[in-house]
Amino acid sequence: MKKKVLIHAVSWILSLGIIAVLLWLLDARKIVHVLAGTSLPAVAGIMALIVVMLAFKGVRWWIIVRTRTAVSLWTCVRLSIVGLFINAFIPLRGGDVARGLVLSRETGMTRALALGTVALDKLFDMITLVVLVIPLLFLGGLPEWIRWPPVITVGAAAVLLAVGVLLRLRMRRRDDDLEDASWLVRVLTRFAAGFDSALRPGPAALCTLLSVLTYATLLGTMMLGLMSVGIHADPGTSIICILAVEFAAGIPVTPSAAGTMHGAIVAVLAALGKDPDTAMSAAVVYHAAQILPILVLGVVLTRGTALEQAADK
Repeated sequence: MKKKVLIHAVSWILSLGIIAVLLWLLDARKIVHVLAGTSLPAVAGIMALIVVMLAFKGVRWWIIVRTRTAVSLWTCVRLSIVGLFINAFIPLRGGDVARGLVLSRETGMTRALALGTVALDKLFDMITLVVLVIPLLFLGGLPEWIRWPPVITVGAAAVLLAVGVLLRLRMRRRDDDLEDASWLVRVLTRFAAGFDSALRPGPAALCTLLSVLTYATLLGTMMLGLMSVGIHADPGTSIICILAVEFAAGIPVTPSAAGTMHGAIVAVLAALGKDPDTAMSAAVVYHAAQILPILVLGVVLTRGTALEQAADK
């Protein structure tokens, strides 16, 4: 328990430290001045789109899970939000693990299988983002360092998806013959079974469509976030900012990517010629408007449930 508390404390200190360094390097007074003029309708628009995005994510996970077991749509939507809620407080993407464990407890499916569905759900995010971003890499004028995160992401996504699918194909014959199998084989077989929807054209197509819709709503939130502080928000700039945010979130050292997300947005916008102080203001608005609906919904949806047990696991 003490080790977990220490990890959480270090992550929060790191997060606050990154933000403090950014404020020290930038003009804090100007940031406050820009924030004072933030467009409230734009902030409301971000929060509304975040709710829509949460629904898309929950439906996509439901499609993945129901290929293996009977589960209600509400269960998957609720647990998706609960997972993001937990991620807002602890590092290492603990919320994603927690939603898989809670799904296992509520449906009776094995933990390995439930976590396999979570892994595929995250892979759909990675692959869709990369497909949307790749065309921008051929545009001129982009700093070279902005080009390599998509390359790393597409490589990692391709390897992980290939491993998952190949593992599923290899292990499928063991589905009905696990009694005498070793513990490792049982775990791998059940985890790989979570990738079943990727092998079925119908569910795979629906998951891909929902992933595109998810990032379309995220694009809208980023454009509104930039516009809320007066930054010209063209789709190309917004997509690159989303890539930076997702890449920062993929380094799970801080809760809800606080600090790393702010630094990523400031770095990208500054590289594209935007004012760094205004960029920091945009990052603050975007992060706050994005996390607030998750916190509110998370509190409501986890009330009376075993949130503490899920977070501990």
